[in-house]
Amino acid sequence: MSKSKDPKYIKRTGDSIRYQRAVPTSLQHIARKRLWTRPLGLKKNASDTDIATAWAEANKAFDLYCKTLENSSPAAYTENELERLAEDLLRRKGLKAGQFADVLRPQVTQEEEKLQQQLQAHPYNYADHVFPEFDDIVDELQREDRQPAVQEETVFKAWKAVQTRQKQKPTTLNGLWSAYLKQRGVDPETREGARIQKRWDKLIPFVKDTVVTPNTPDHIEIGIDEYVEHELERGLAPTSVYRSLREPLACFKWANRQYRLKWRVIETQQQQAHKAKTKKPLTHEDQRVLLDTCLKDNDWVSAALLLMLQGGCMPSEIARLDPRISELFQI
Repeated sequence: MSKSKDPKYIKRTGDSIRYQRAVPTSLQHIARKRLWTRPLGLKKNASDTDIATAWAEANKAFDLYCKTLENSSPAAYTENELERLAEDLLRRKGLKAGQFADVLRPQVTQEEEKLQQQLQAHPYNYADHVFPEFDDIVDELQREDRQPAVQEETVFKAWKAVQTRQKQKPTTLNGLWSAYLKQRGVDPETREGARIQKRWDKLIPFVKDTVVTPNTPDHIEIGIDEYVEHELERGLAPTSVYRSLREPLACFKWANRQYRLKWRVIETQQQQAHKAKTKKPLTHEDQRVLLDTCLKDNDWVSAALLLMLQGGCMPSEIARLDPRISELFQI
Protein backbone atom coordinates (compact mmCIF):
# COMPACT_ATOMS: atom_id res chain seq x y z
CA MET A 1 0.00 0.00 0.00
CA SER A 2 1.19 3.50 -0.81
CA LYS A 3 2.73 5.21 2.17
CA SER A 4 1.77 8.71 1.10
CA LYS A 5 -1.76 10.08 1.29
CA ASP A 6 -4.02 9.18 -1.63
CA PRO A 7 -5.24 11.96 -3.94
CA LYS A 8 -8.71 13.35 -3.38
CA TYR A 9 -11.62 11.13 -4.51
CA ILE A 10 -9.53 7.93 -4.35
CA LYS A 11 -11.34 5.14 -2.52
CA ARG A 12 -9.94 1.77 -1.50
CA THR A 13 -12.07 -1.35 -1.07
CA GLY A 14 -10.26 -4.60 -0.37
CA ASP A 15 -7.68 -5.08 -3.13
CA SER A 16 -9.19 -2.55 -5.55
CA ILE A 17 -8.82 1.19 -5.98
CA ARG A 18 -11.48 3.39 -7.53
CA TYR A 19 -12.22 7.04 -8.19
CA GLN A 20 -15.49 8.21 -6.63
CA ARG A 21 -16.81 11.75 -6.76
CA ALA A 22 -20.14 13.43 -6.12
CA VAL A 23 -22.01 14.69 -9.17
CA PRO A 24 -22.61 18.46 -8.84
CA THR A 25 -25.91 19.08 -7.08
CA SER A 26 -27.24 21.08 -10.02
CA LEU A 27 -26.75 18.06 -12.33
CA GLN A 28 -27.89 15.20 -10.09
CA HIS A 29 -31.48 15.37 -11.36
CA ILE A 30 -30.16 14.79 -14.91
CA ALA A 31 -27.65 12.12 -13.94
CA ARG A 32 -30.21 10.42 -11.68
CA LYS A 33 -27.43 9.52 -9.30
CA ARG A 34 -25.39 11.25 -6.64
CA LEU A 35 -21.99 9.58 -7.09
CA TRP A 36 -19.87 8.94 -10.17
CA THR A 37 -17.49 6.00 -9.85
CA ARG A 38 -14.68 4.73 -12.06
CA PRO A 39 -12.52 1.65 -11.28
CA LEU A 40 -8.83 2.46 -11.77
CA GLY A 41 -7.77 -1.09 -12.55
CA LEU A 42 -5.02 -0.94 -9.90
CA LYS A 43 -4.14 -3.22 -7.01
CA LYS A 44 -3.84 -1.95 -3.45
CA ASN A 45 -0.03 -2.02 -3.65
CA ALA A 46 0.08 0.22 -6.76
CA SER A 47 2.80 2.87 -6.79
CA ASP A 48 2.07 6.52 -6.12
CA THR A 49 2.99 7.30 -9.73
CA ASP A 50 0.49 4.78 -11.15
CA ILE A 51 -2.22 6.08 -8.84
CA ALA A 52 -1.51 9.70 -9.79
CA THR A 53 -1.64 8.84 -13.51
CA ALA A 54 -4.91 6.92 -13.18
CA TRP A 55 -6.34 9.70 -10.99
CA ALA A 56 -5.58 12.32 -13.65
CA GLU A 57 -7.33 10.24 -16.33
CA ALA A 58 -10.36 9.67 -14.09
CA ASN A 59 -10.50 13.37 -13.29
CA LYS A 60 -10.66 14.21 -17.00
CA ALA A 61 -13.31 11.54 -17.52
CA PHE A 62 -15.43 13.02 -14.71
CA ASP A 63 -15.21 16.53 -16.18
CA LEU A 64 -16.23 15.17 -19.57
CA TYR A 65 -19.11 13.23 -18.01
CA CYS A 66 -20.43 16.42 -16.38
CA LYS A 67 -20.17 18.17 -19.74
CA THR A 68 -22.43 15.52 -21.32
CA LEU A 69 -25.05 16.33 -18.68
CA GLU A 70 -24.94 20.02 -19.53
CA ASN A 71 -24.63 19.90 -23.33
CA SER A 72 -26.12 17.17 -25.54
CA SER A 73 -25.00 18.47 -28.93
CA PRO A 74 -22.04 16.57 -30.47
CA ALA A 75 -21.04 19.84 -32.15
CA ALA A 76 -19.99 21.13 -28.71
CA TYR A 77 -17.36 18.38 -28.41
CA THR A 78 -13.99 17.93 -30.02
CA GLU A 79 -13.21 14.72 -31.88
CA ASN A 80 -10.84 13.90 -29.05
CA GLU A 81 -13.62 14.18 -26.47
CA LEU A 82 -15.96 12.00 -28.54
CA GLU A 83 -13.23 9.36 -28.84
CA ARG A 84 -12.74 9.45 -25.07
CA LEU A 85 -16.48 8.98 -24.48
CA ALA A 86 -16.53 6.00 -26.84
CA GLU A 87 -13.49 4.45 -25.15
CA ASP A 88 -15.10 4.91 -21.74
CA LEU A 89 -18.31 3.24 -22.95
CA LEU A 90 -16.29 0.27 -24.23
CA ARG A 91 -14.48 0.06 -20.90
CA ARG A 92 -17.75 0.04 -18.93
CA LYS A 93 -19.08 -2.77 -21.12
CA GLY A 94 -15.84 -4.75 -20.84
CA LEU A 95 -15.16 -4.46 -24.57
CA LYS A 96 -12.14 -3.50 -26.66
CA ALA A 97 -11.79 -1.66 -29.95
CA GLY A 98 -11.42 -4.13 -32.84
CA GLN A 99 -12.70 -7.01 -30.71
CA PHE A 100 -14.90 -8.41 -33.51
CA ALA A 101 -12.83 -7.30 -36.50
CA ASP A 102 -11.49 -10.77 -37.38
CA VAL A 103 -14.47 -13.06 -36.72
CA LEU A 104 -15.14 -13.92 -40.37
CA ARG A 105 -13.83 -17.22 -41.74
CA PRO A 106 -12.46 -16.74 -45.29
CA GLN A 107 -13.72 -20.10 -46.57
CA VAL A 108 -17.26 -19.38 -45.37
CA THR A 109 -17.10 -15.86 -46.78
CA GLN A 110 -16.31 -17.28 -50.22
CA GLU A 111 -19.30 -19.61 -49.93
CA GLU A 112 -21.50 -16.68 -48.91
CA GLU A 113 -20.50 -14.76 -52.00
CA LYS A 114 -21.21 -17.76 -54.19
CA LEU A 115 -24.64 -18.46 -52.67
CA GLN A 116 -25.50 -14.79 -52.06
CA GLN A 117 -26.61 -15.50 -48.49
CA GLN A 118 -25.23 -15.06 -44.99
CA LEU A 119 -23.87 -18.25 -43.43
CA GLN A 120 -21.93 -16.80 -40.49
CA ALA A 121 -22.15 -13.99 -37.99
CA HIS A 122 -20.48 -10.80 -39.25
CA PRO A 123 -18.75 -8.15 -37.13
CA TYR A 124 -21.88 -5.99 -37.12
CA ASN A 125 -23.92 -8.92 -35.76
CA TYR A 126 -21.59 -9.15 -32.77
CA ALA A 127 -21.70 -5.35 -32.40
CA ASP A 128 -25.52 -5.43 -32.43
CA HIS A 129 -25.45 -8.05 -29.69
CA VAL A 130 -23.26 -6.04 -27.31
CA PHE A 131 -25.00 -2.76 -28.24
CA PRO A 132 -28.71 -3.72 -28.33
CA GLU A 133 -29.57 -0.02 -28.03
CA PHE A 134 -28.01 0.72 -31.43
CA ASP A 135 -31.03 -0.25 -33.54
CA ASP A 136 -33.43 1.53 -31.19
CA ILE A 137 -31.42 4.75 -31.52
CA VAL A 138 -31.36 4.49 -35.33
CA ASP A 139 -35.14 3.94 -35.43
CA GLU A 140 -35.78 6.83 -33.06
CA LEU A 141 -33.61 9.25 -35.03
CA GLN A 142 -35.36 8.31 -38.28
CA ARG A 143 -38.81 8.59 -36.69
CA GLU A 144 -38.13 11.96 -35.09
CA ASP A 145 -35.98 13.20 -38.00
CA ARG A 146 -33.26 14.70 -35.81
CA GLN A 147 -29.52 14.60 -35.29
CA PRO A 148 -28.09 12.28 -32.58
CA ALA A 149 -27.35 13.60 -29.10
CA VAL A 150 -23.84 13.19 -27.74
CA GLN A 151 -24.79 10.04 -25.80
CA GLU A 152 -26.21 8.51 -28.99
CA GLU A 153 -23.18 9.57 -31.03
CA THR A 154 -21.01 7.84 -28.41
CA VAL A 155 -22.91 4.57 -28.97
CA PHE A 156 -22.41 4.87 -32.74
CA LYS A 157 -18.66 5.38 -32.34
CA ALA A 158 -18.29 2.49 -29.90
CA TRP A 159 -20.45 0.22 -32.11
CA LYS A 160 -18.18 0.94 -35.05
CA ALA A 161 -14.99 0.66 -32.99
CA VAL A 162 -15.57 -2.97 -31.95
CA GLN A 163 -15.85 -3.92 -35.64
CA THR A 164 -12.85 -1.96 -36.87
CA ARG A 165 -9.46 -3.59 -36.99
CA GLN A 166 -7.09 -1.72 -34.71
CA LYS A 167 -3.36 -1.43 -35.20
CA GLN A 168 -1.38 -1.77 -32.00
CA LYS A 169 -0.22 1.78 -31.45
CA PRO A 170 -0.03 4.29 -28.60
CA THR A 171 -3.31 6.05 -27.97
CA THR A 172 -1.99 9.19 -26.27
CA LEU A 173 0.72 11.78 -26.94
CA ASN A 174 2.75 10.57 -23.96
CA GLY A 175 2.51 7.08 -25.43
CA LEU A 176 3.86 8.34 -28.76
CA TRP A 177 6.75 10.04 -26.98
CA SER A 178 7.64 6.88 -25.04
CA ALA A 179 7.60 4.85 -28.27
CA TYR A 180 9.76 7.50 -29.96
CA LEU A 181 12.38 7.39 -27.20
CA LYS A 182 12.43 3.59 -27.33
CA GLN A 183 12.86 3.63 -31.12
CA ARG A 184 15.76 6.07 -30.79
CA GLY A 185 17.30 4.09 -27.94
CA VAL A 186 17.15 7.10 -25.60
CA ASP A 187 17.48 6.38 -21.89
CA PRO A 188 15.99 9.27 -19.82
CA GLU A 189 18.22 8.20 -16.93
CA THR A 190 21.36 9.25 -18.80
CA ARG A 191 22.53 12.85 -19.02
CA GLU A 192 21.72 13.15 -22.73
CA GLY A 193 18.43 11.32 -22.30
CA ALA A 194 17.42 13.62 -19.45
CA ARG A 195 18.15 16.63 -21.65
CA ILE A 196 15.86 15.27 -24.38
CA GLN A 197 13.15 14.32 -21.87
CA LYS A 198 13.26 17.81 -20.36
CA ARG A 199 12.23 19.32 -23.68
CA TRP A 200 9.10 17.16 -23.73
CA ASP A 201 8.34 17.82 -20.07
CA LYS A 202 8.42 21.58 -20.72
CA LEU A 203 6.03 21.34 -23.68
CA ILE A 204 3.44 18.78 -22.53
CA PRO A 205 1.82 21.03 -19.85
CA PHE A 206 0.82 23.36 -22.69
CA VAL A 207 -0.11 20.73 -25.28
CA LYS A 208 -1.70 18.43 -22.65
CA ASP A 209 -1.59 14.67 -22.97
CA THR A 210 -4.51 13.69 -25.18
CA VAL A 211 -5.92 10.80 -27.17
CA VAL A 212 -4.44 10.49 -30.67
CA THR A 213 -7.03 11.34 -33.36
CA PRO A 214 -6.93 12.80 -36.91
CA ASN A 215 -7.58 16.25 -35.40
CA THR A 216 -4.76 16.06 -32.86
CA PRO A 217 -2.42 18.32 -34.94
CA ASP A 218 -4.80 21.25 -34.34
CA HIS A 219 -4.65 20.53 -30.61
CA ILE A 220 -0.85 20.30 -30.69
CA GLU A 221 -0.37 23.57 -32.57
CA ILE A 222 -2.52 25.50 -30.10
CA GLY A 223 -0.38 24.16 -27.25
CA ILE A 224 2.85 24.97 -29.10
CA ASP A 225 1.72 28.56 -29.66
CA GLU A 226 0.96 28.93 -25.94
CA TYR A 227 4.33 27.42 -25.04
CA VAL A 228 6.25 29.75 -27.37
CA GLU A 229 4.41 32.80 -26.04
CA HIS A 230 5.10 31.75 -22.44
CA GLU A 231 8.81 31.17 -23.05
CA LEU A 232 9.27 34.44 -24.93
CA GLU A 233 7.57 36.34 -22.10
CA ARG A 234 10.15 34.79 -19.77
CA GLY A 235 12.81 36.52 -21.83
CA LEU A 236 14.19 33.51 -23.70
CA ALA A 237 15.59 34.10 -27.17
CA PRO A 238 13.32 32.91 -30.02
CA THR A 239 16.13 30.71 -31.36
CA SER A 240 16.37 28.92 -28.01
CA VAL A 241 12.60 28.46 -27.78
CA TYR A 242 12.23 27.01 -31.27
CA ARG A 243 15.33 24.85 -30.77
CA SER A 244 13.65 23.23 -27.77
CA LEU A 245 10.74 22.21 -30.05
CA ARG A 246 12.89 20.24 -32.51
CA GLU A 247 12.76 16.97 -30.60
CA PRO A 248 8.98 16.97 -29.93
CA LEU A 249 8.31 17.93 -33.56
CA ALA A 250 10.59 15.09 -34.69
CA CYS A 251 8.55 12.74 -32.47
CA PHE A 252 5.26 13.84 -34.08
CA LYS A 253 6.71 13.43 -37.57
CA TRP A 254 8.07 9.96 -36.77
CA ALA A 255 4.79 8.83 -35.15
CA ASN A 256 2.75 10.05 -38.11
CA ARG A 257 4.85 7.94 -40.46
CA GLN A 258 5.32 4.96 -38.13
CA TYR A 259 1.65 4.51 -37.23
CA ARG A 260 0.14 5.96 -40.44
CA LEU A 261 -1.84 8.50 -38.43
CA LYS A 262 -2.63 10.47 -41.61
CA TRP A 263 -1.85 13.72 -39.83
CA ARG A 264 -1.22 16.87 -41.80
CA VAL A 265 2.15 18.54 -41.25
CA ILE A 266 2.40 20.14 -37.80
CA GLU A 267 3.76 23.64 -38.21
CA THR A 268 5.05 26.32 -35.89
CA GLN A 269 4.52 30.03 -36.33
CA GLN A 270 7.17 31.92 -38.26
CA GLN A 271 10.05 32.74 -35.98
CA GLN A 272 10.29 36.41 -35.14
CA ALA A 273 13.40 38.29 -36.15
CA HIS A 274 15.76 38.49 -33.22
CA LYS A 275 19.08 40.23 -32.81
CA ALA A 276 21.49 38.25 -30.71
CA LYS A 277 22.86 39.99 -27.65
CA THR A 278 26.41 41.23 -28.08
CA LYS A 279 28.75 39.86 -25.44
CA LYS A 280 31.56 42.19 -24.47
CA PRO A 281 34.80 40.29 -23.77
CA LEU A 282 37.32 41.32 -21.13
CA THR A 283 40.08 43.61 -22.29
CA HIS A 284 43.65 42.33 -22.19
CA GLU A 285 44.29 44.50 -19.13
CA ASP A 286 41.20 43.09 -17.35
CA GLN A 287 42.33 39.57 -18.15
CA ARG A 288 45.77 40.24 -16.62
CA VAL A 289 44.15 41.64 -13.47
CA LEU A 290 41.87 38.61 -13.20
CA LEU A 291 44.83 36.26 -13.71
CA ASP A 292 46.90 37.97 -11.00
CA THR A 293 43.95 37.86 -8.59
CA CYS A 294 43.33 34.15 -9.19
CA LEU A 295 47.00 33.26 -8.71
CA LYS A 296 47.02 35.25 -5.50
CA ASP A 297 43.84 33.70 -4.05
CA ASN A 298 44.80 30.14 -5.12
CA ASP A 299 41.41 28.53 -4.30
CA TRP A 300 38.86 26.42 -6.20
CA VAL A 301 36.96 29.48 -7.41
CA SER A 302 40.17 30.85 -8.91
CA ALA A 303 40.86 27.50 -10.57
CA ALA A 304 37.38 27.51 -12.13
CA LEU A 305 37.81 31.08 -13.38
CA LEU A 306 41.14 30.24 -14.97
CA LEU A 307 39.66 27.24 -16.74
CA MET A 308 36.95 29.51 -18.15
CA LEU A 309 39.41 32.25 -19.05
CA GLN A 310 42.24 30.25 -20.56
CA GLY A 311 40.57 26.96 -21.40
CA GLY A 312 37.29 28.31 -22.72
CA CYS A 313 35.39 25.85 -20.48
CA MET A 314 31.75 26.23 -19.51
CA PRO A 315 30.67 25.65 -15.88
CA SER A 316 28.96 22.39 -16.89
CA GLU A 317 32.21 21.14 -18.48
CA ILE A 318 34.20 22.04 -15.37
CA ALA A 319 31.68 20.20 -13.21
CA ARG A 320 32.33 17.01 -15.17
CA LEU A 321 36.09 17.12 -14.70
CA ASP A 322 37.62 14.38 -12.58
CA PRO A 323 39.31 16.00 -9.54
CA ARG A 324 42.06 13.37 -9.82
CA ILE A 325 43.28 15.03 -13.00
CA SER A 326 45.43 17.33 -10.85
CA GLU A 327 47.39 14.27 -9.66
CA LEU A 328 48.25 13.27 -13.23
CA PHE A 329 49.78 16.65 -13.98
CA GLN A 330 51.16 17.08 -10.45
CA ILE A 331 49.24 20.32 -9.99
